[in-house]
Amino acid sequence: MEGFGLAVLNILGQAVFILSLLVGVVMSAVTLPGSLLVLASAIVFSACTHWQRPGWQVLIGLAVLATIAELLDSILTMYGVRKYGGSRRSAVLGGVGALVGAIVGGWVIPVPIVGSLVGALAGGFATAWWLETRSGREHREAVRAGWGSVMGRAMGATAKVILTIAMVVVTVVAVYSG
Repeated sequence: MEGFGLAVLNILGQAVFILSLLVGVVMSAVTLPGSLLVLASAIVFSACTHWQRPGWQVLIGLAVLATIAELLDSILTMYGVRKYGGSRRSAVLGGVGALVGAIVGGWVIPVPIVGSLVGALAGGFATAWWLETRSGREHREAVRAGWGSVMGRAMGATAKVILTIAMVVVTVVAVYSG
């Protein structure tokens, strides 16, 4: 009977592991730190296998990819605001507005993924627009900076999702091959 209990725990652990990897990709799509969830899942799995699967080299590679994914998300959002004529302040704080928007959007629009994604885009737009308007820029210029936030956020989220999917593939191959 003891072997049965361990088998059930193993199956449940594997299911939670795979689910956390999938949730990480979804989180990245809505501009939340999903790559860090994938990394944390790989670290926990590795610890449970006495650091054998995935090994240290893979964990280090995943940490590098997660860092790049999170930095690209922020940098591309700032780049979008600046490219469309926004100030440095709008570029930096537009990312904060997008994060707050993602959280609020998830509550206001209770449709999984959609609410957070719409909230992130609206929050980044509204923050950049508001800051540009407050600094005396014309409405048209402020809207343009807000649009830059949306475009940058979309580019950042795309890059982040691609890197997070790569992390999931690397993790699954490292865990389940051989």
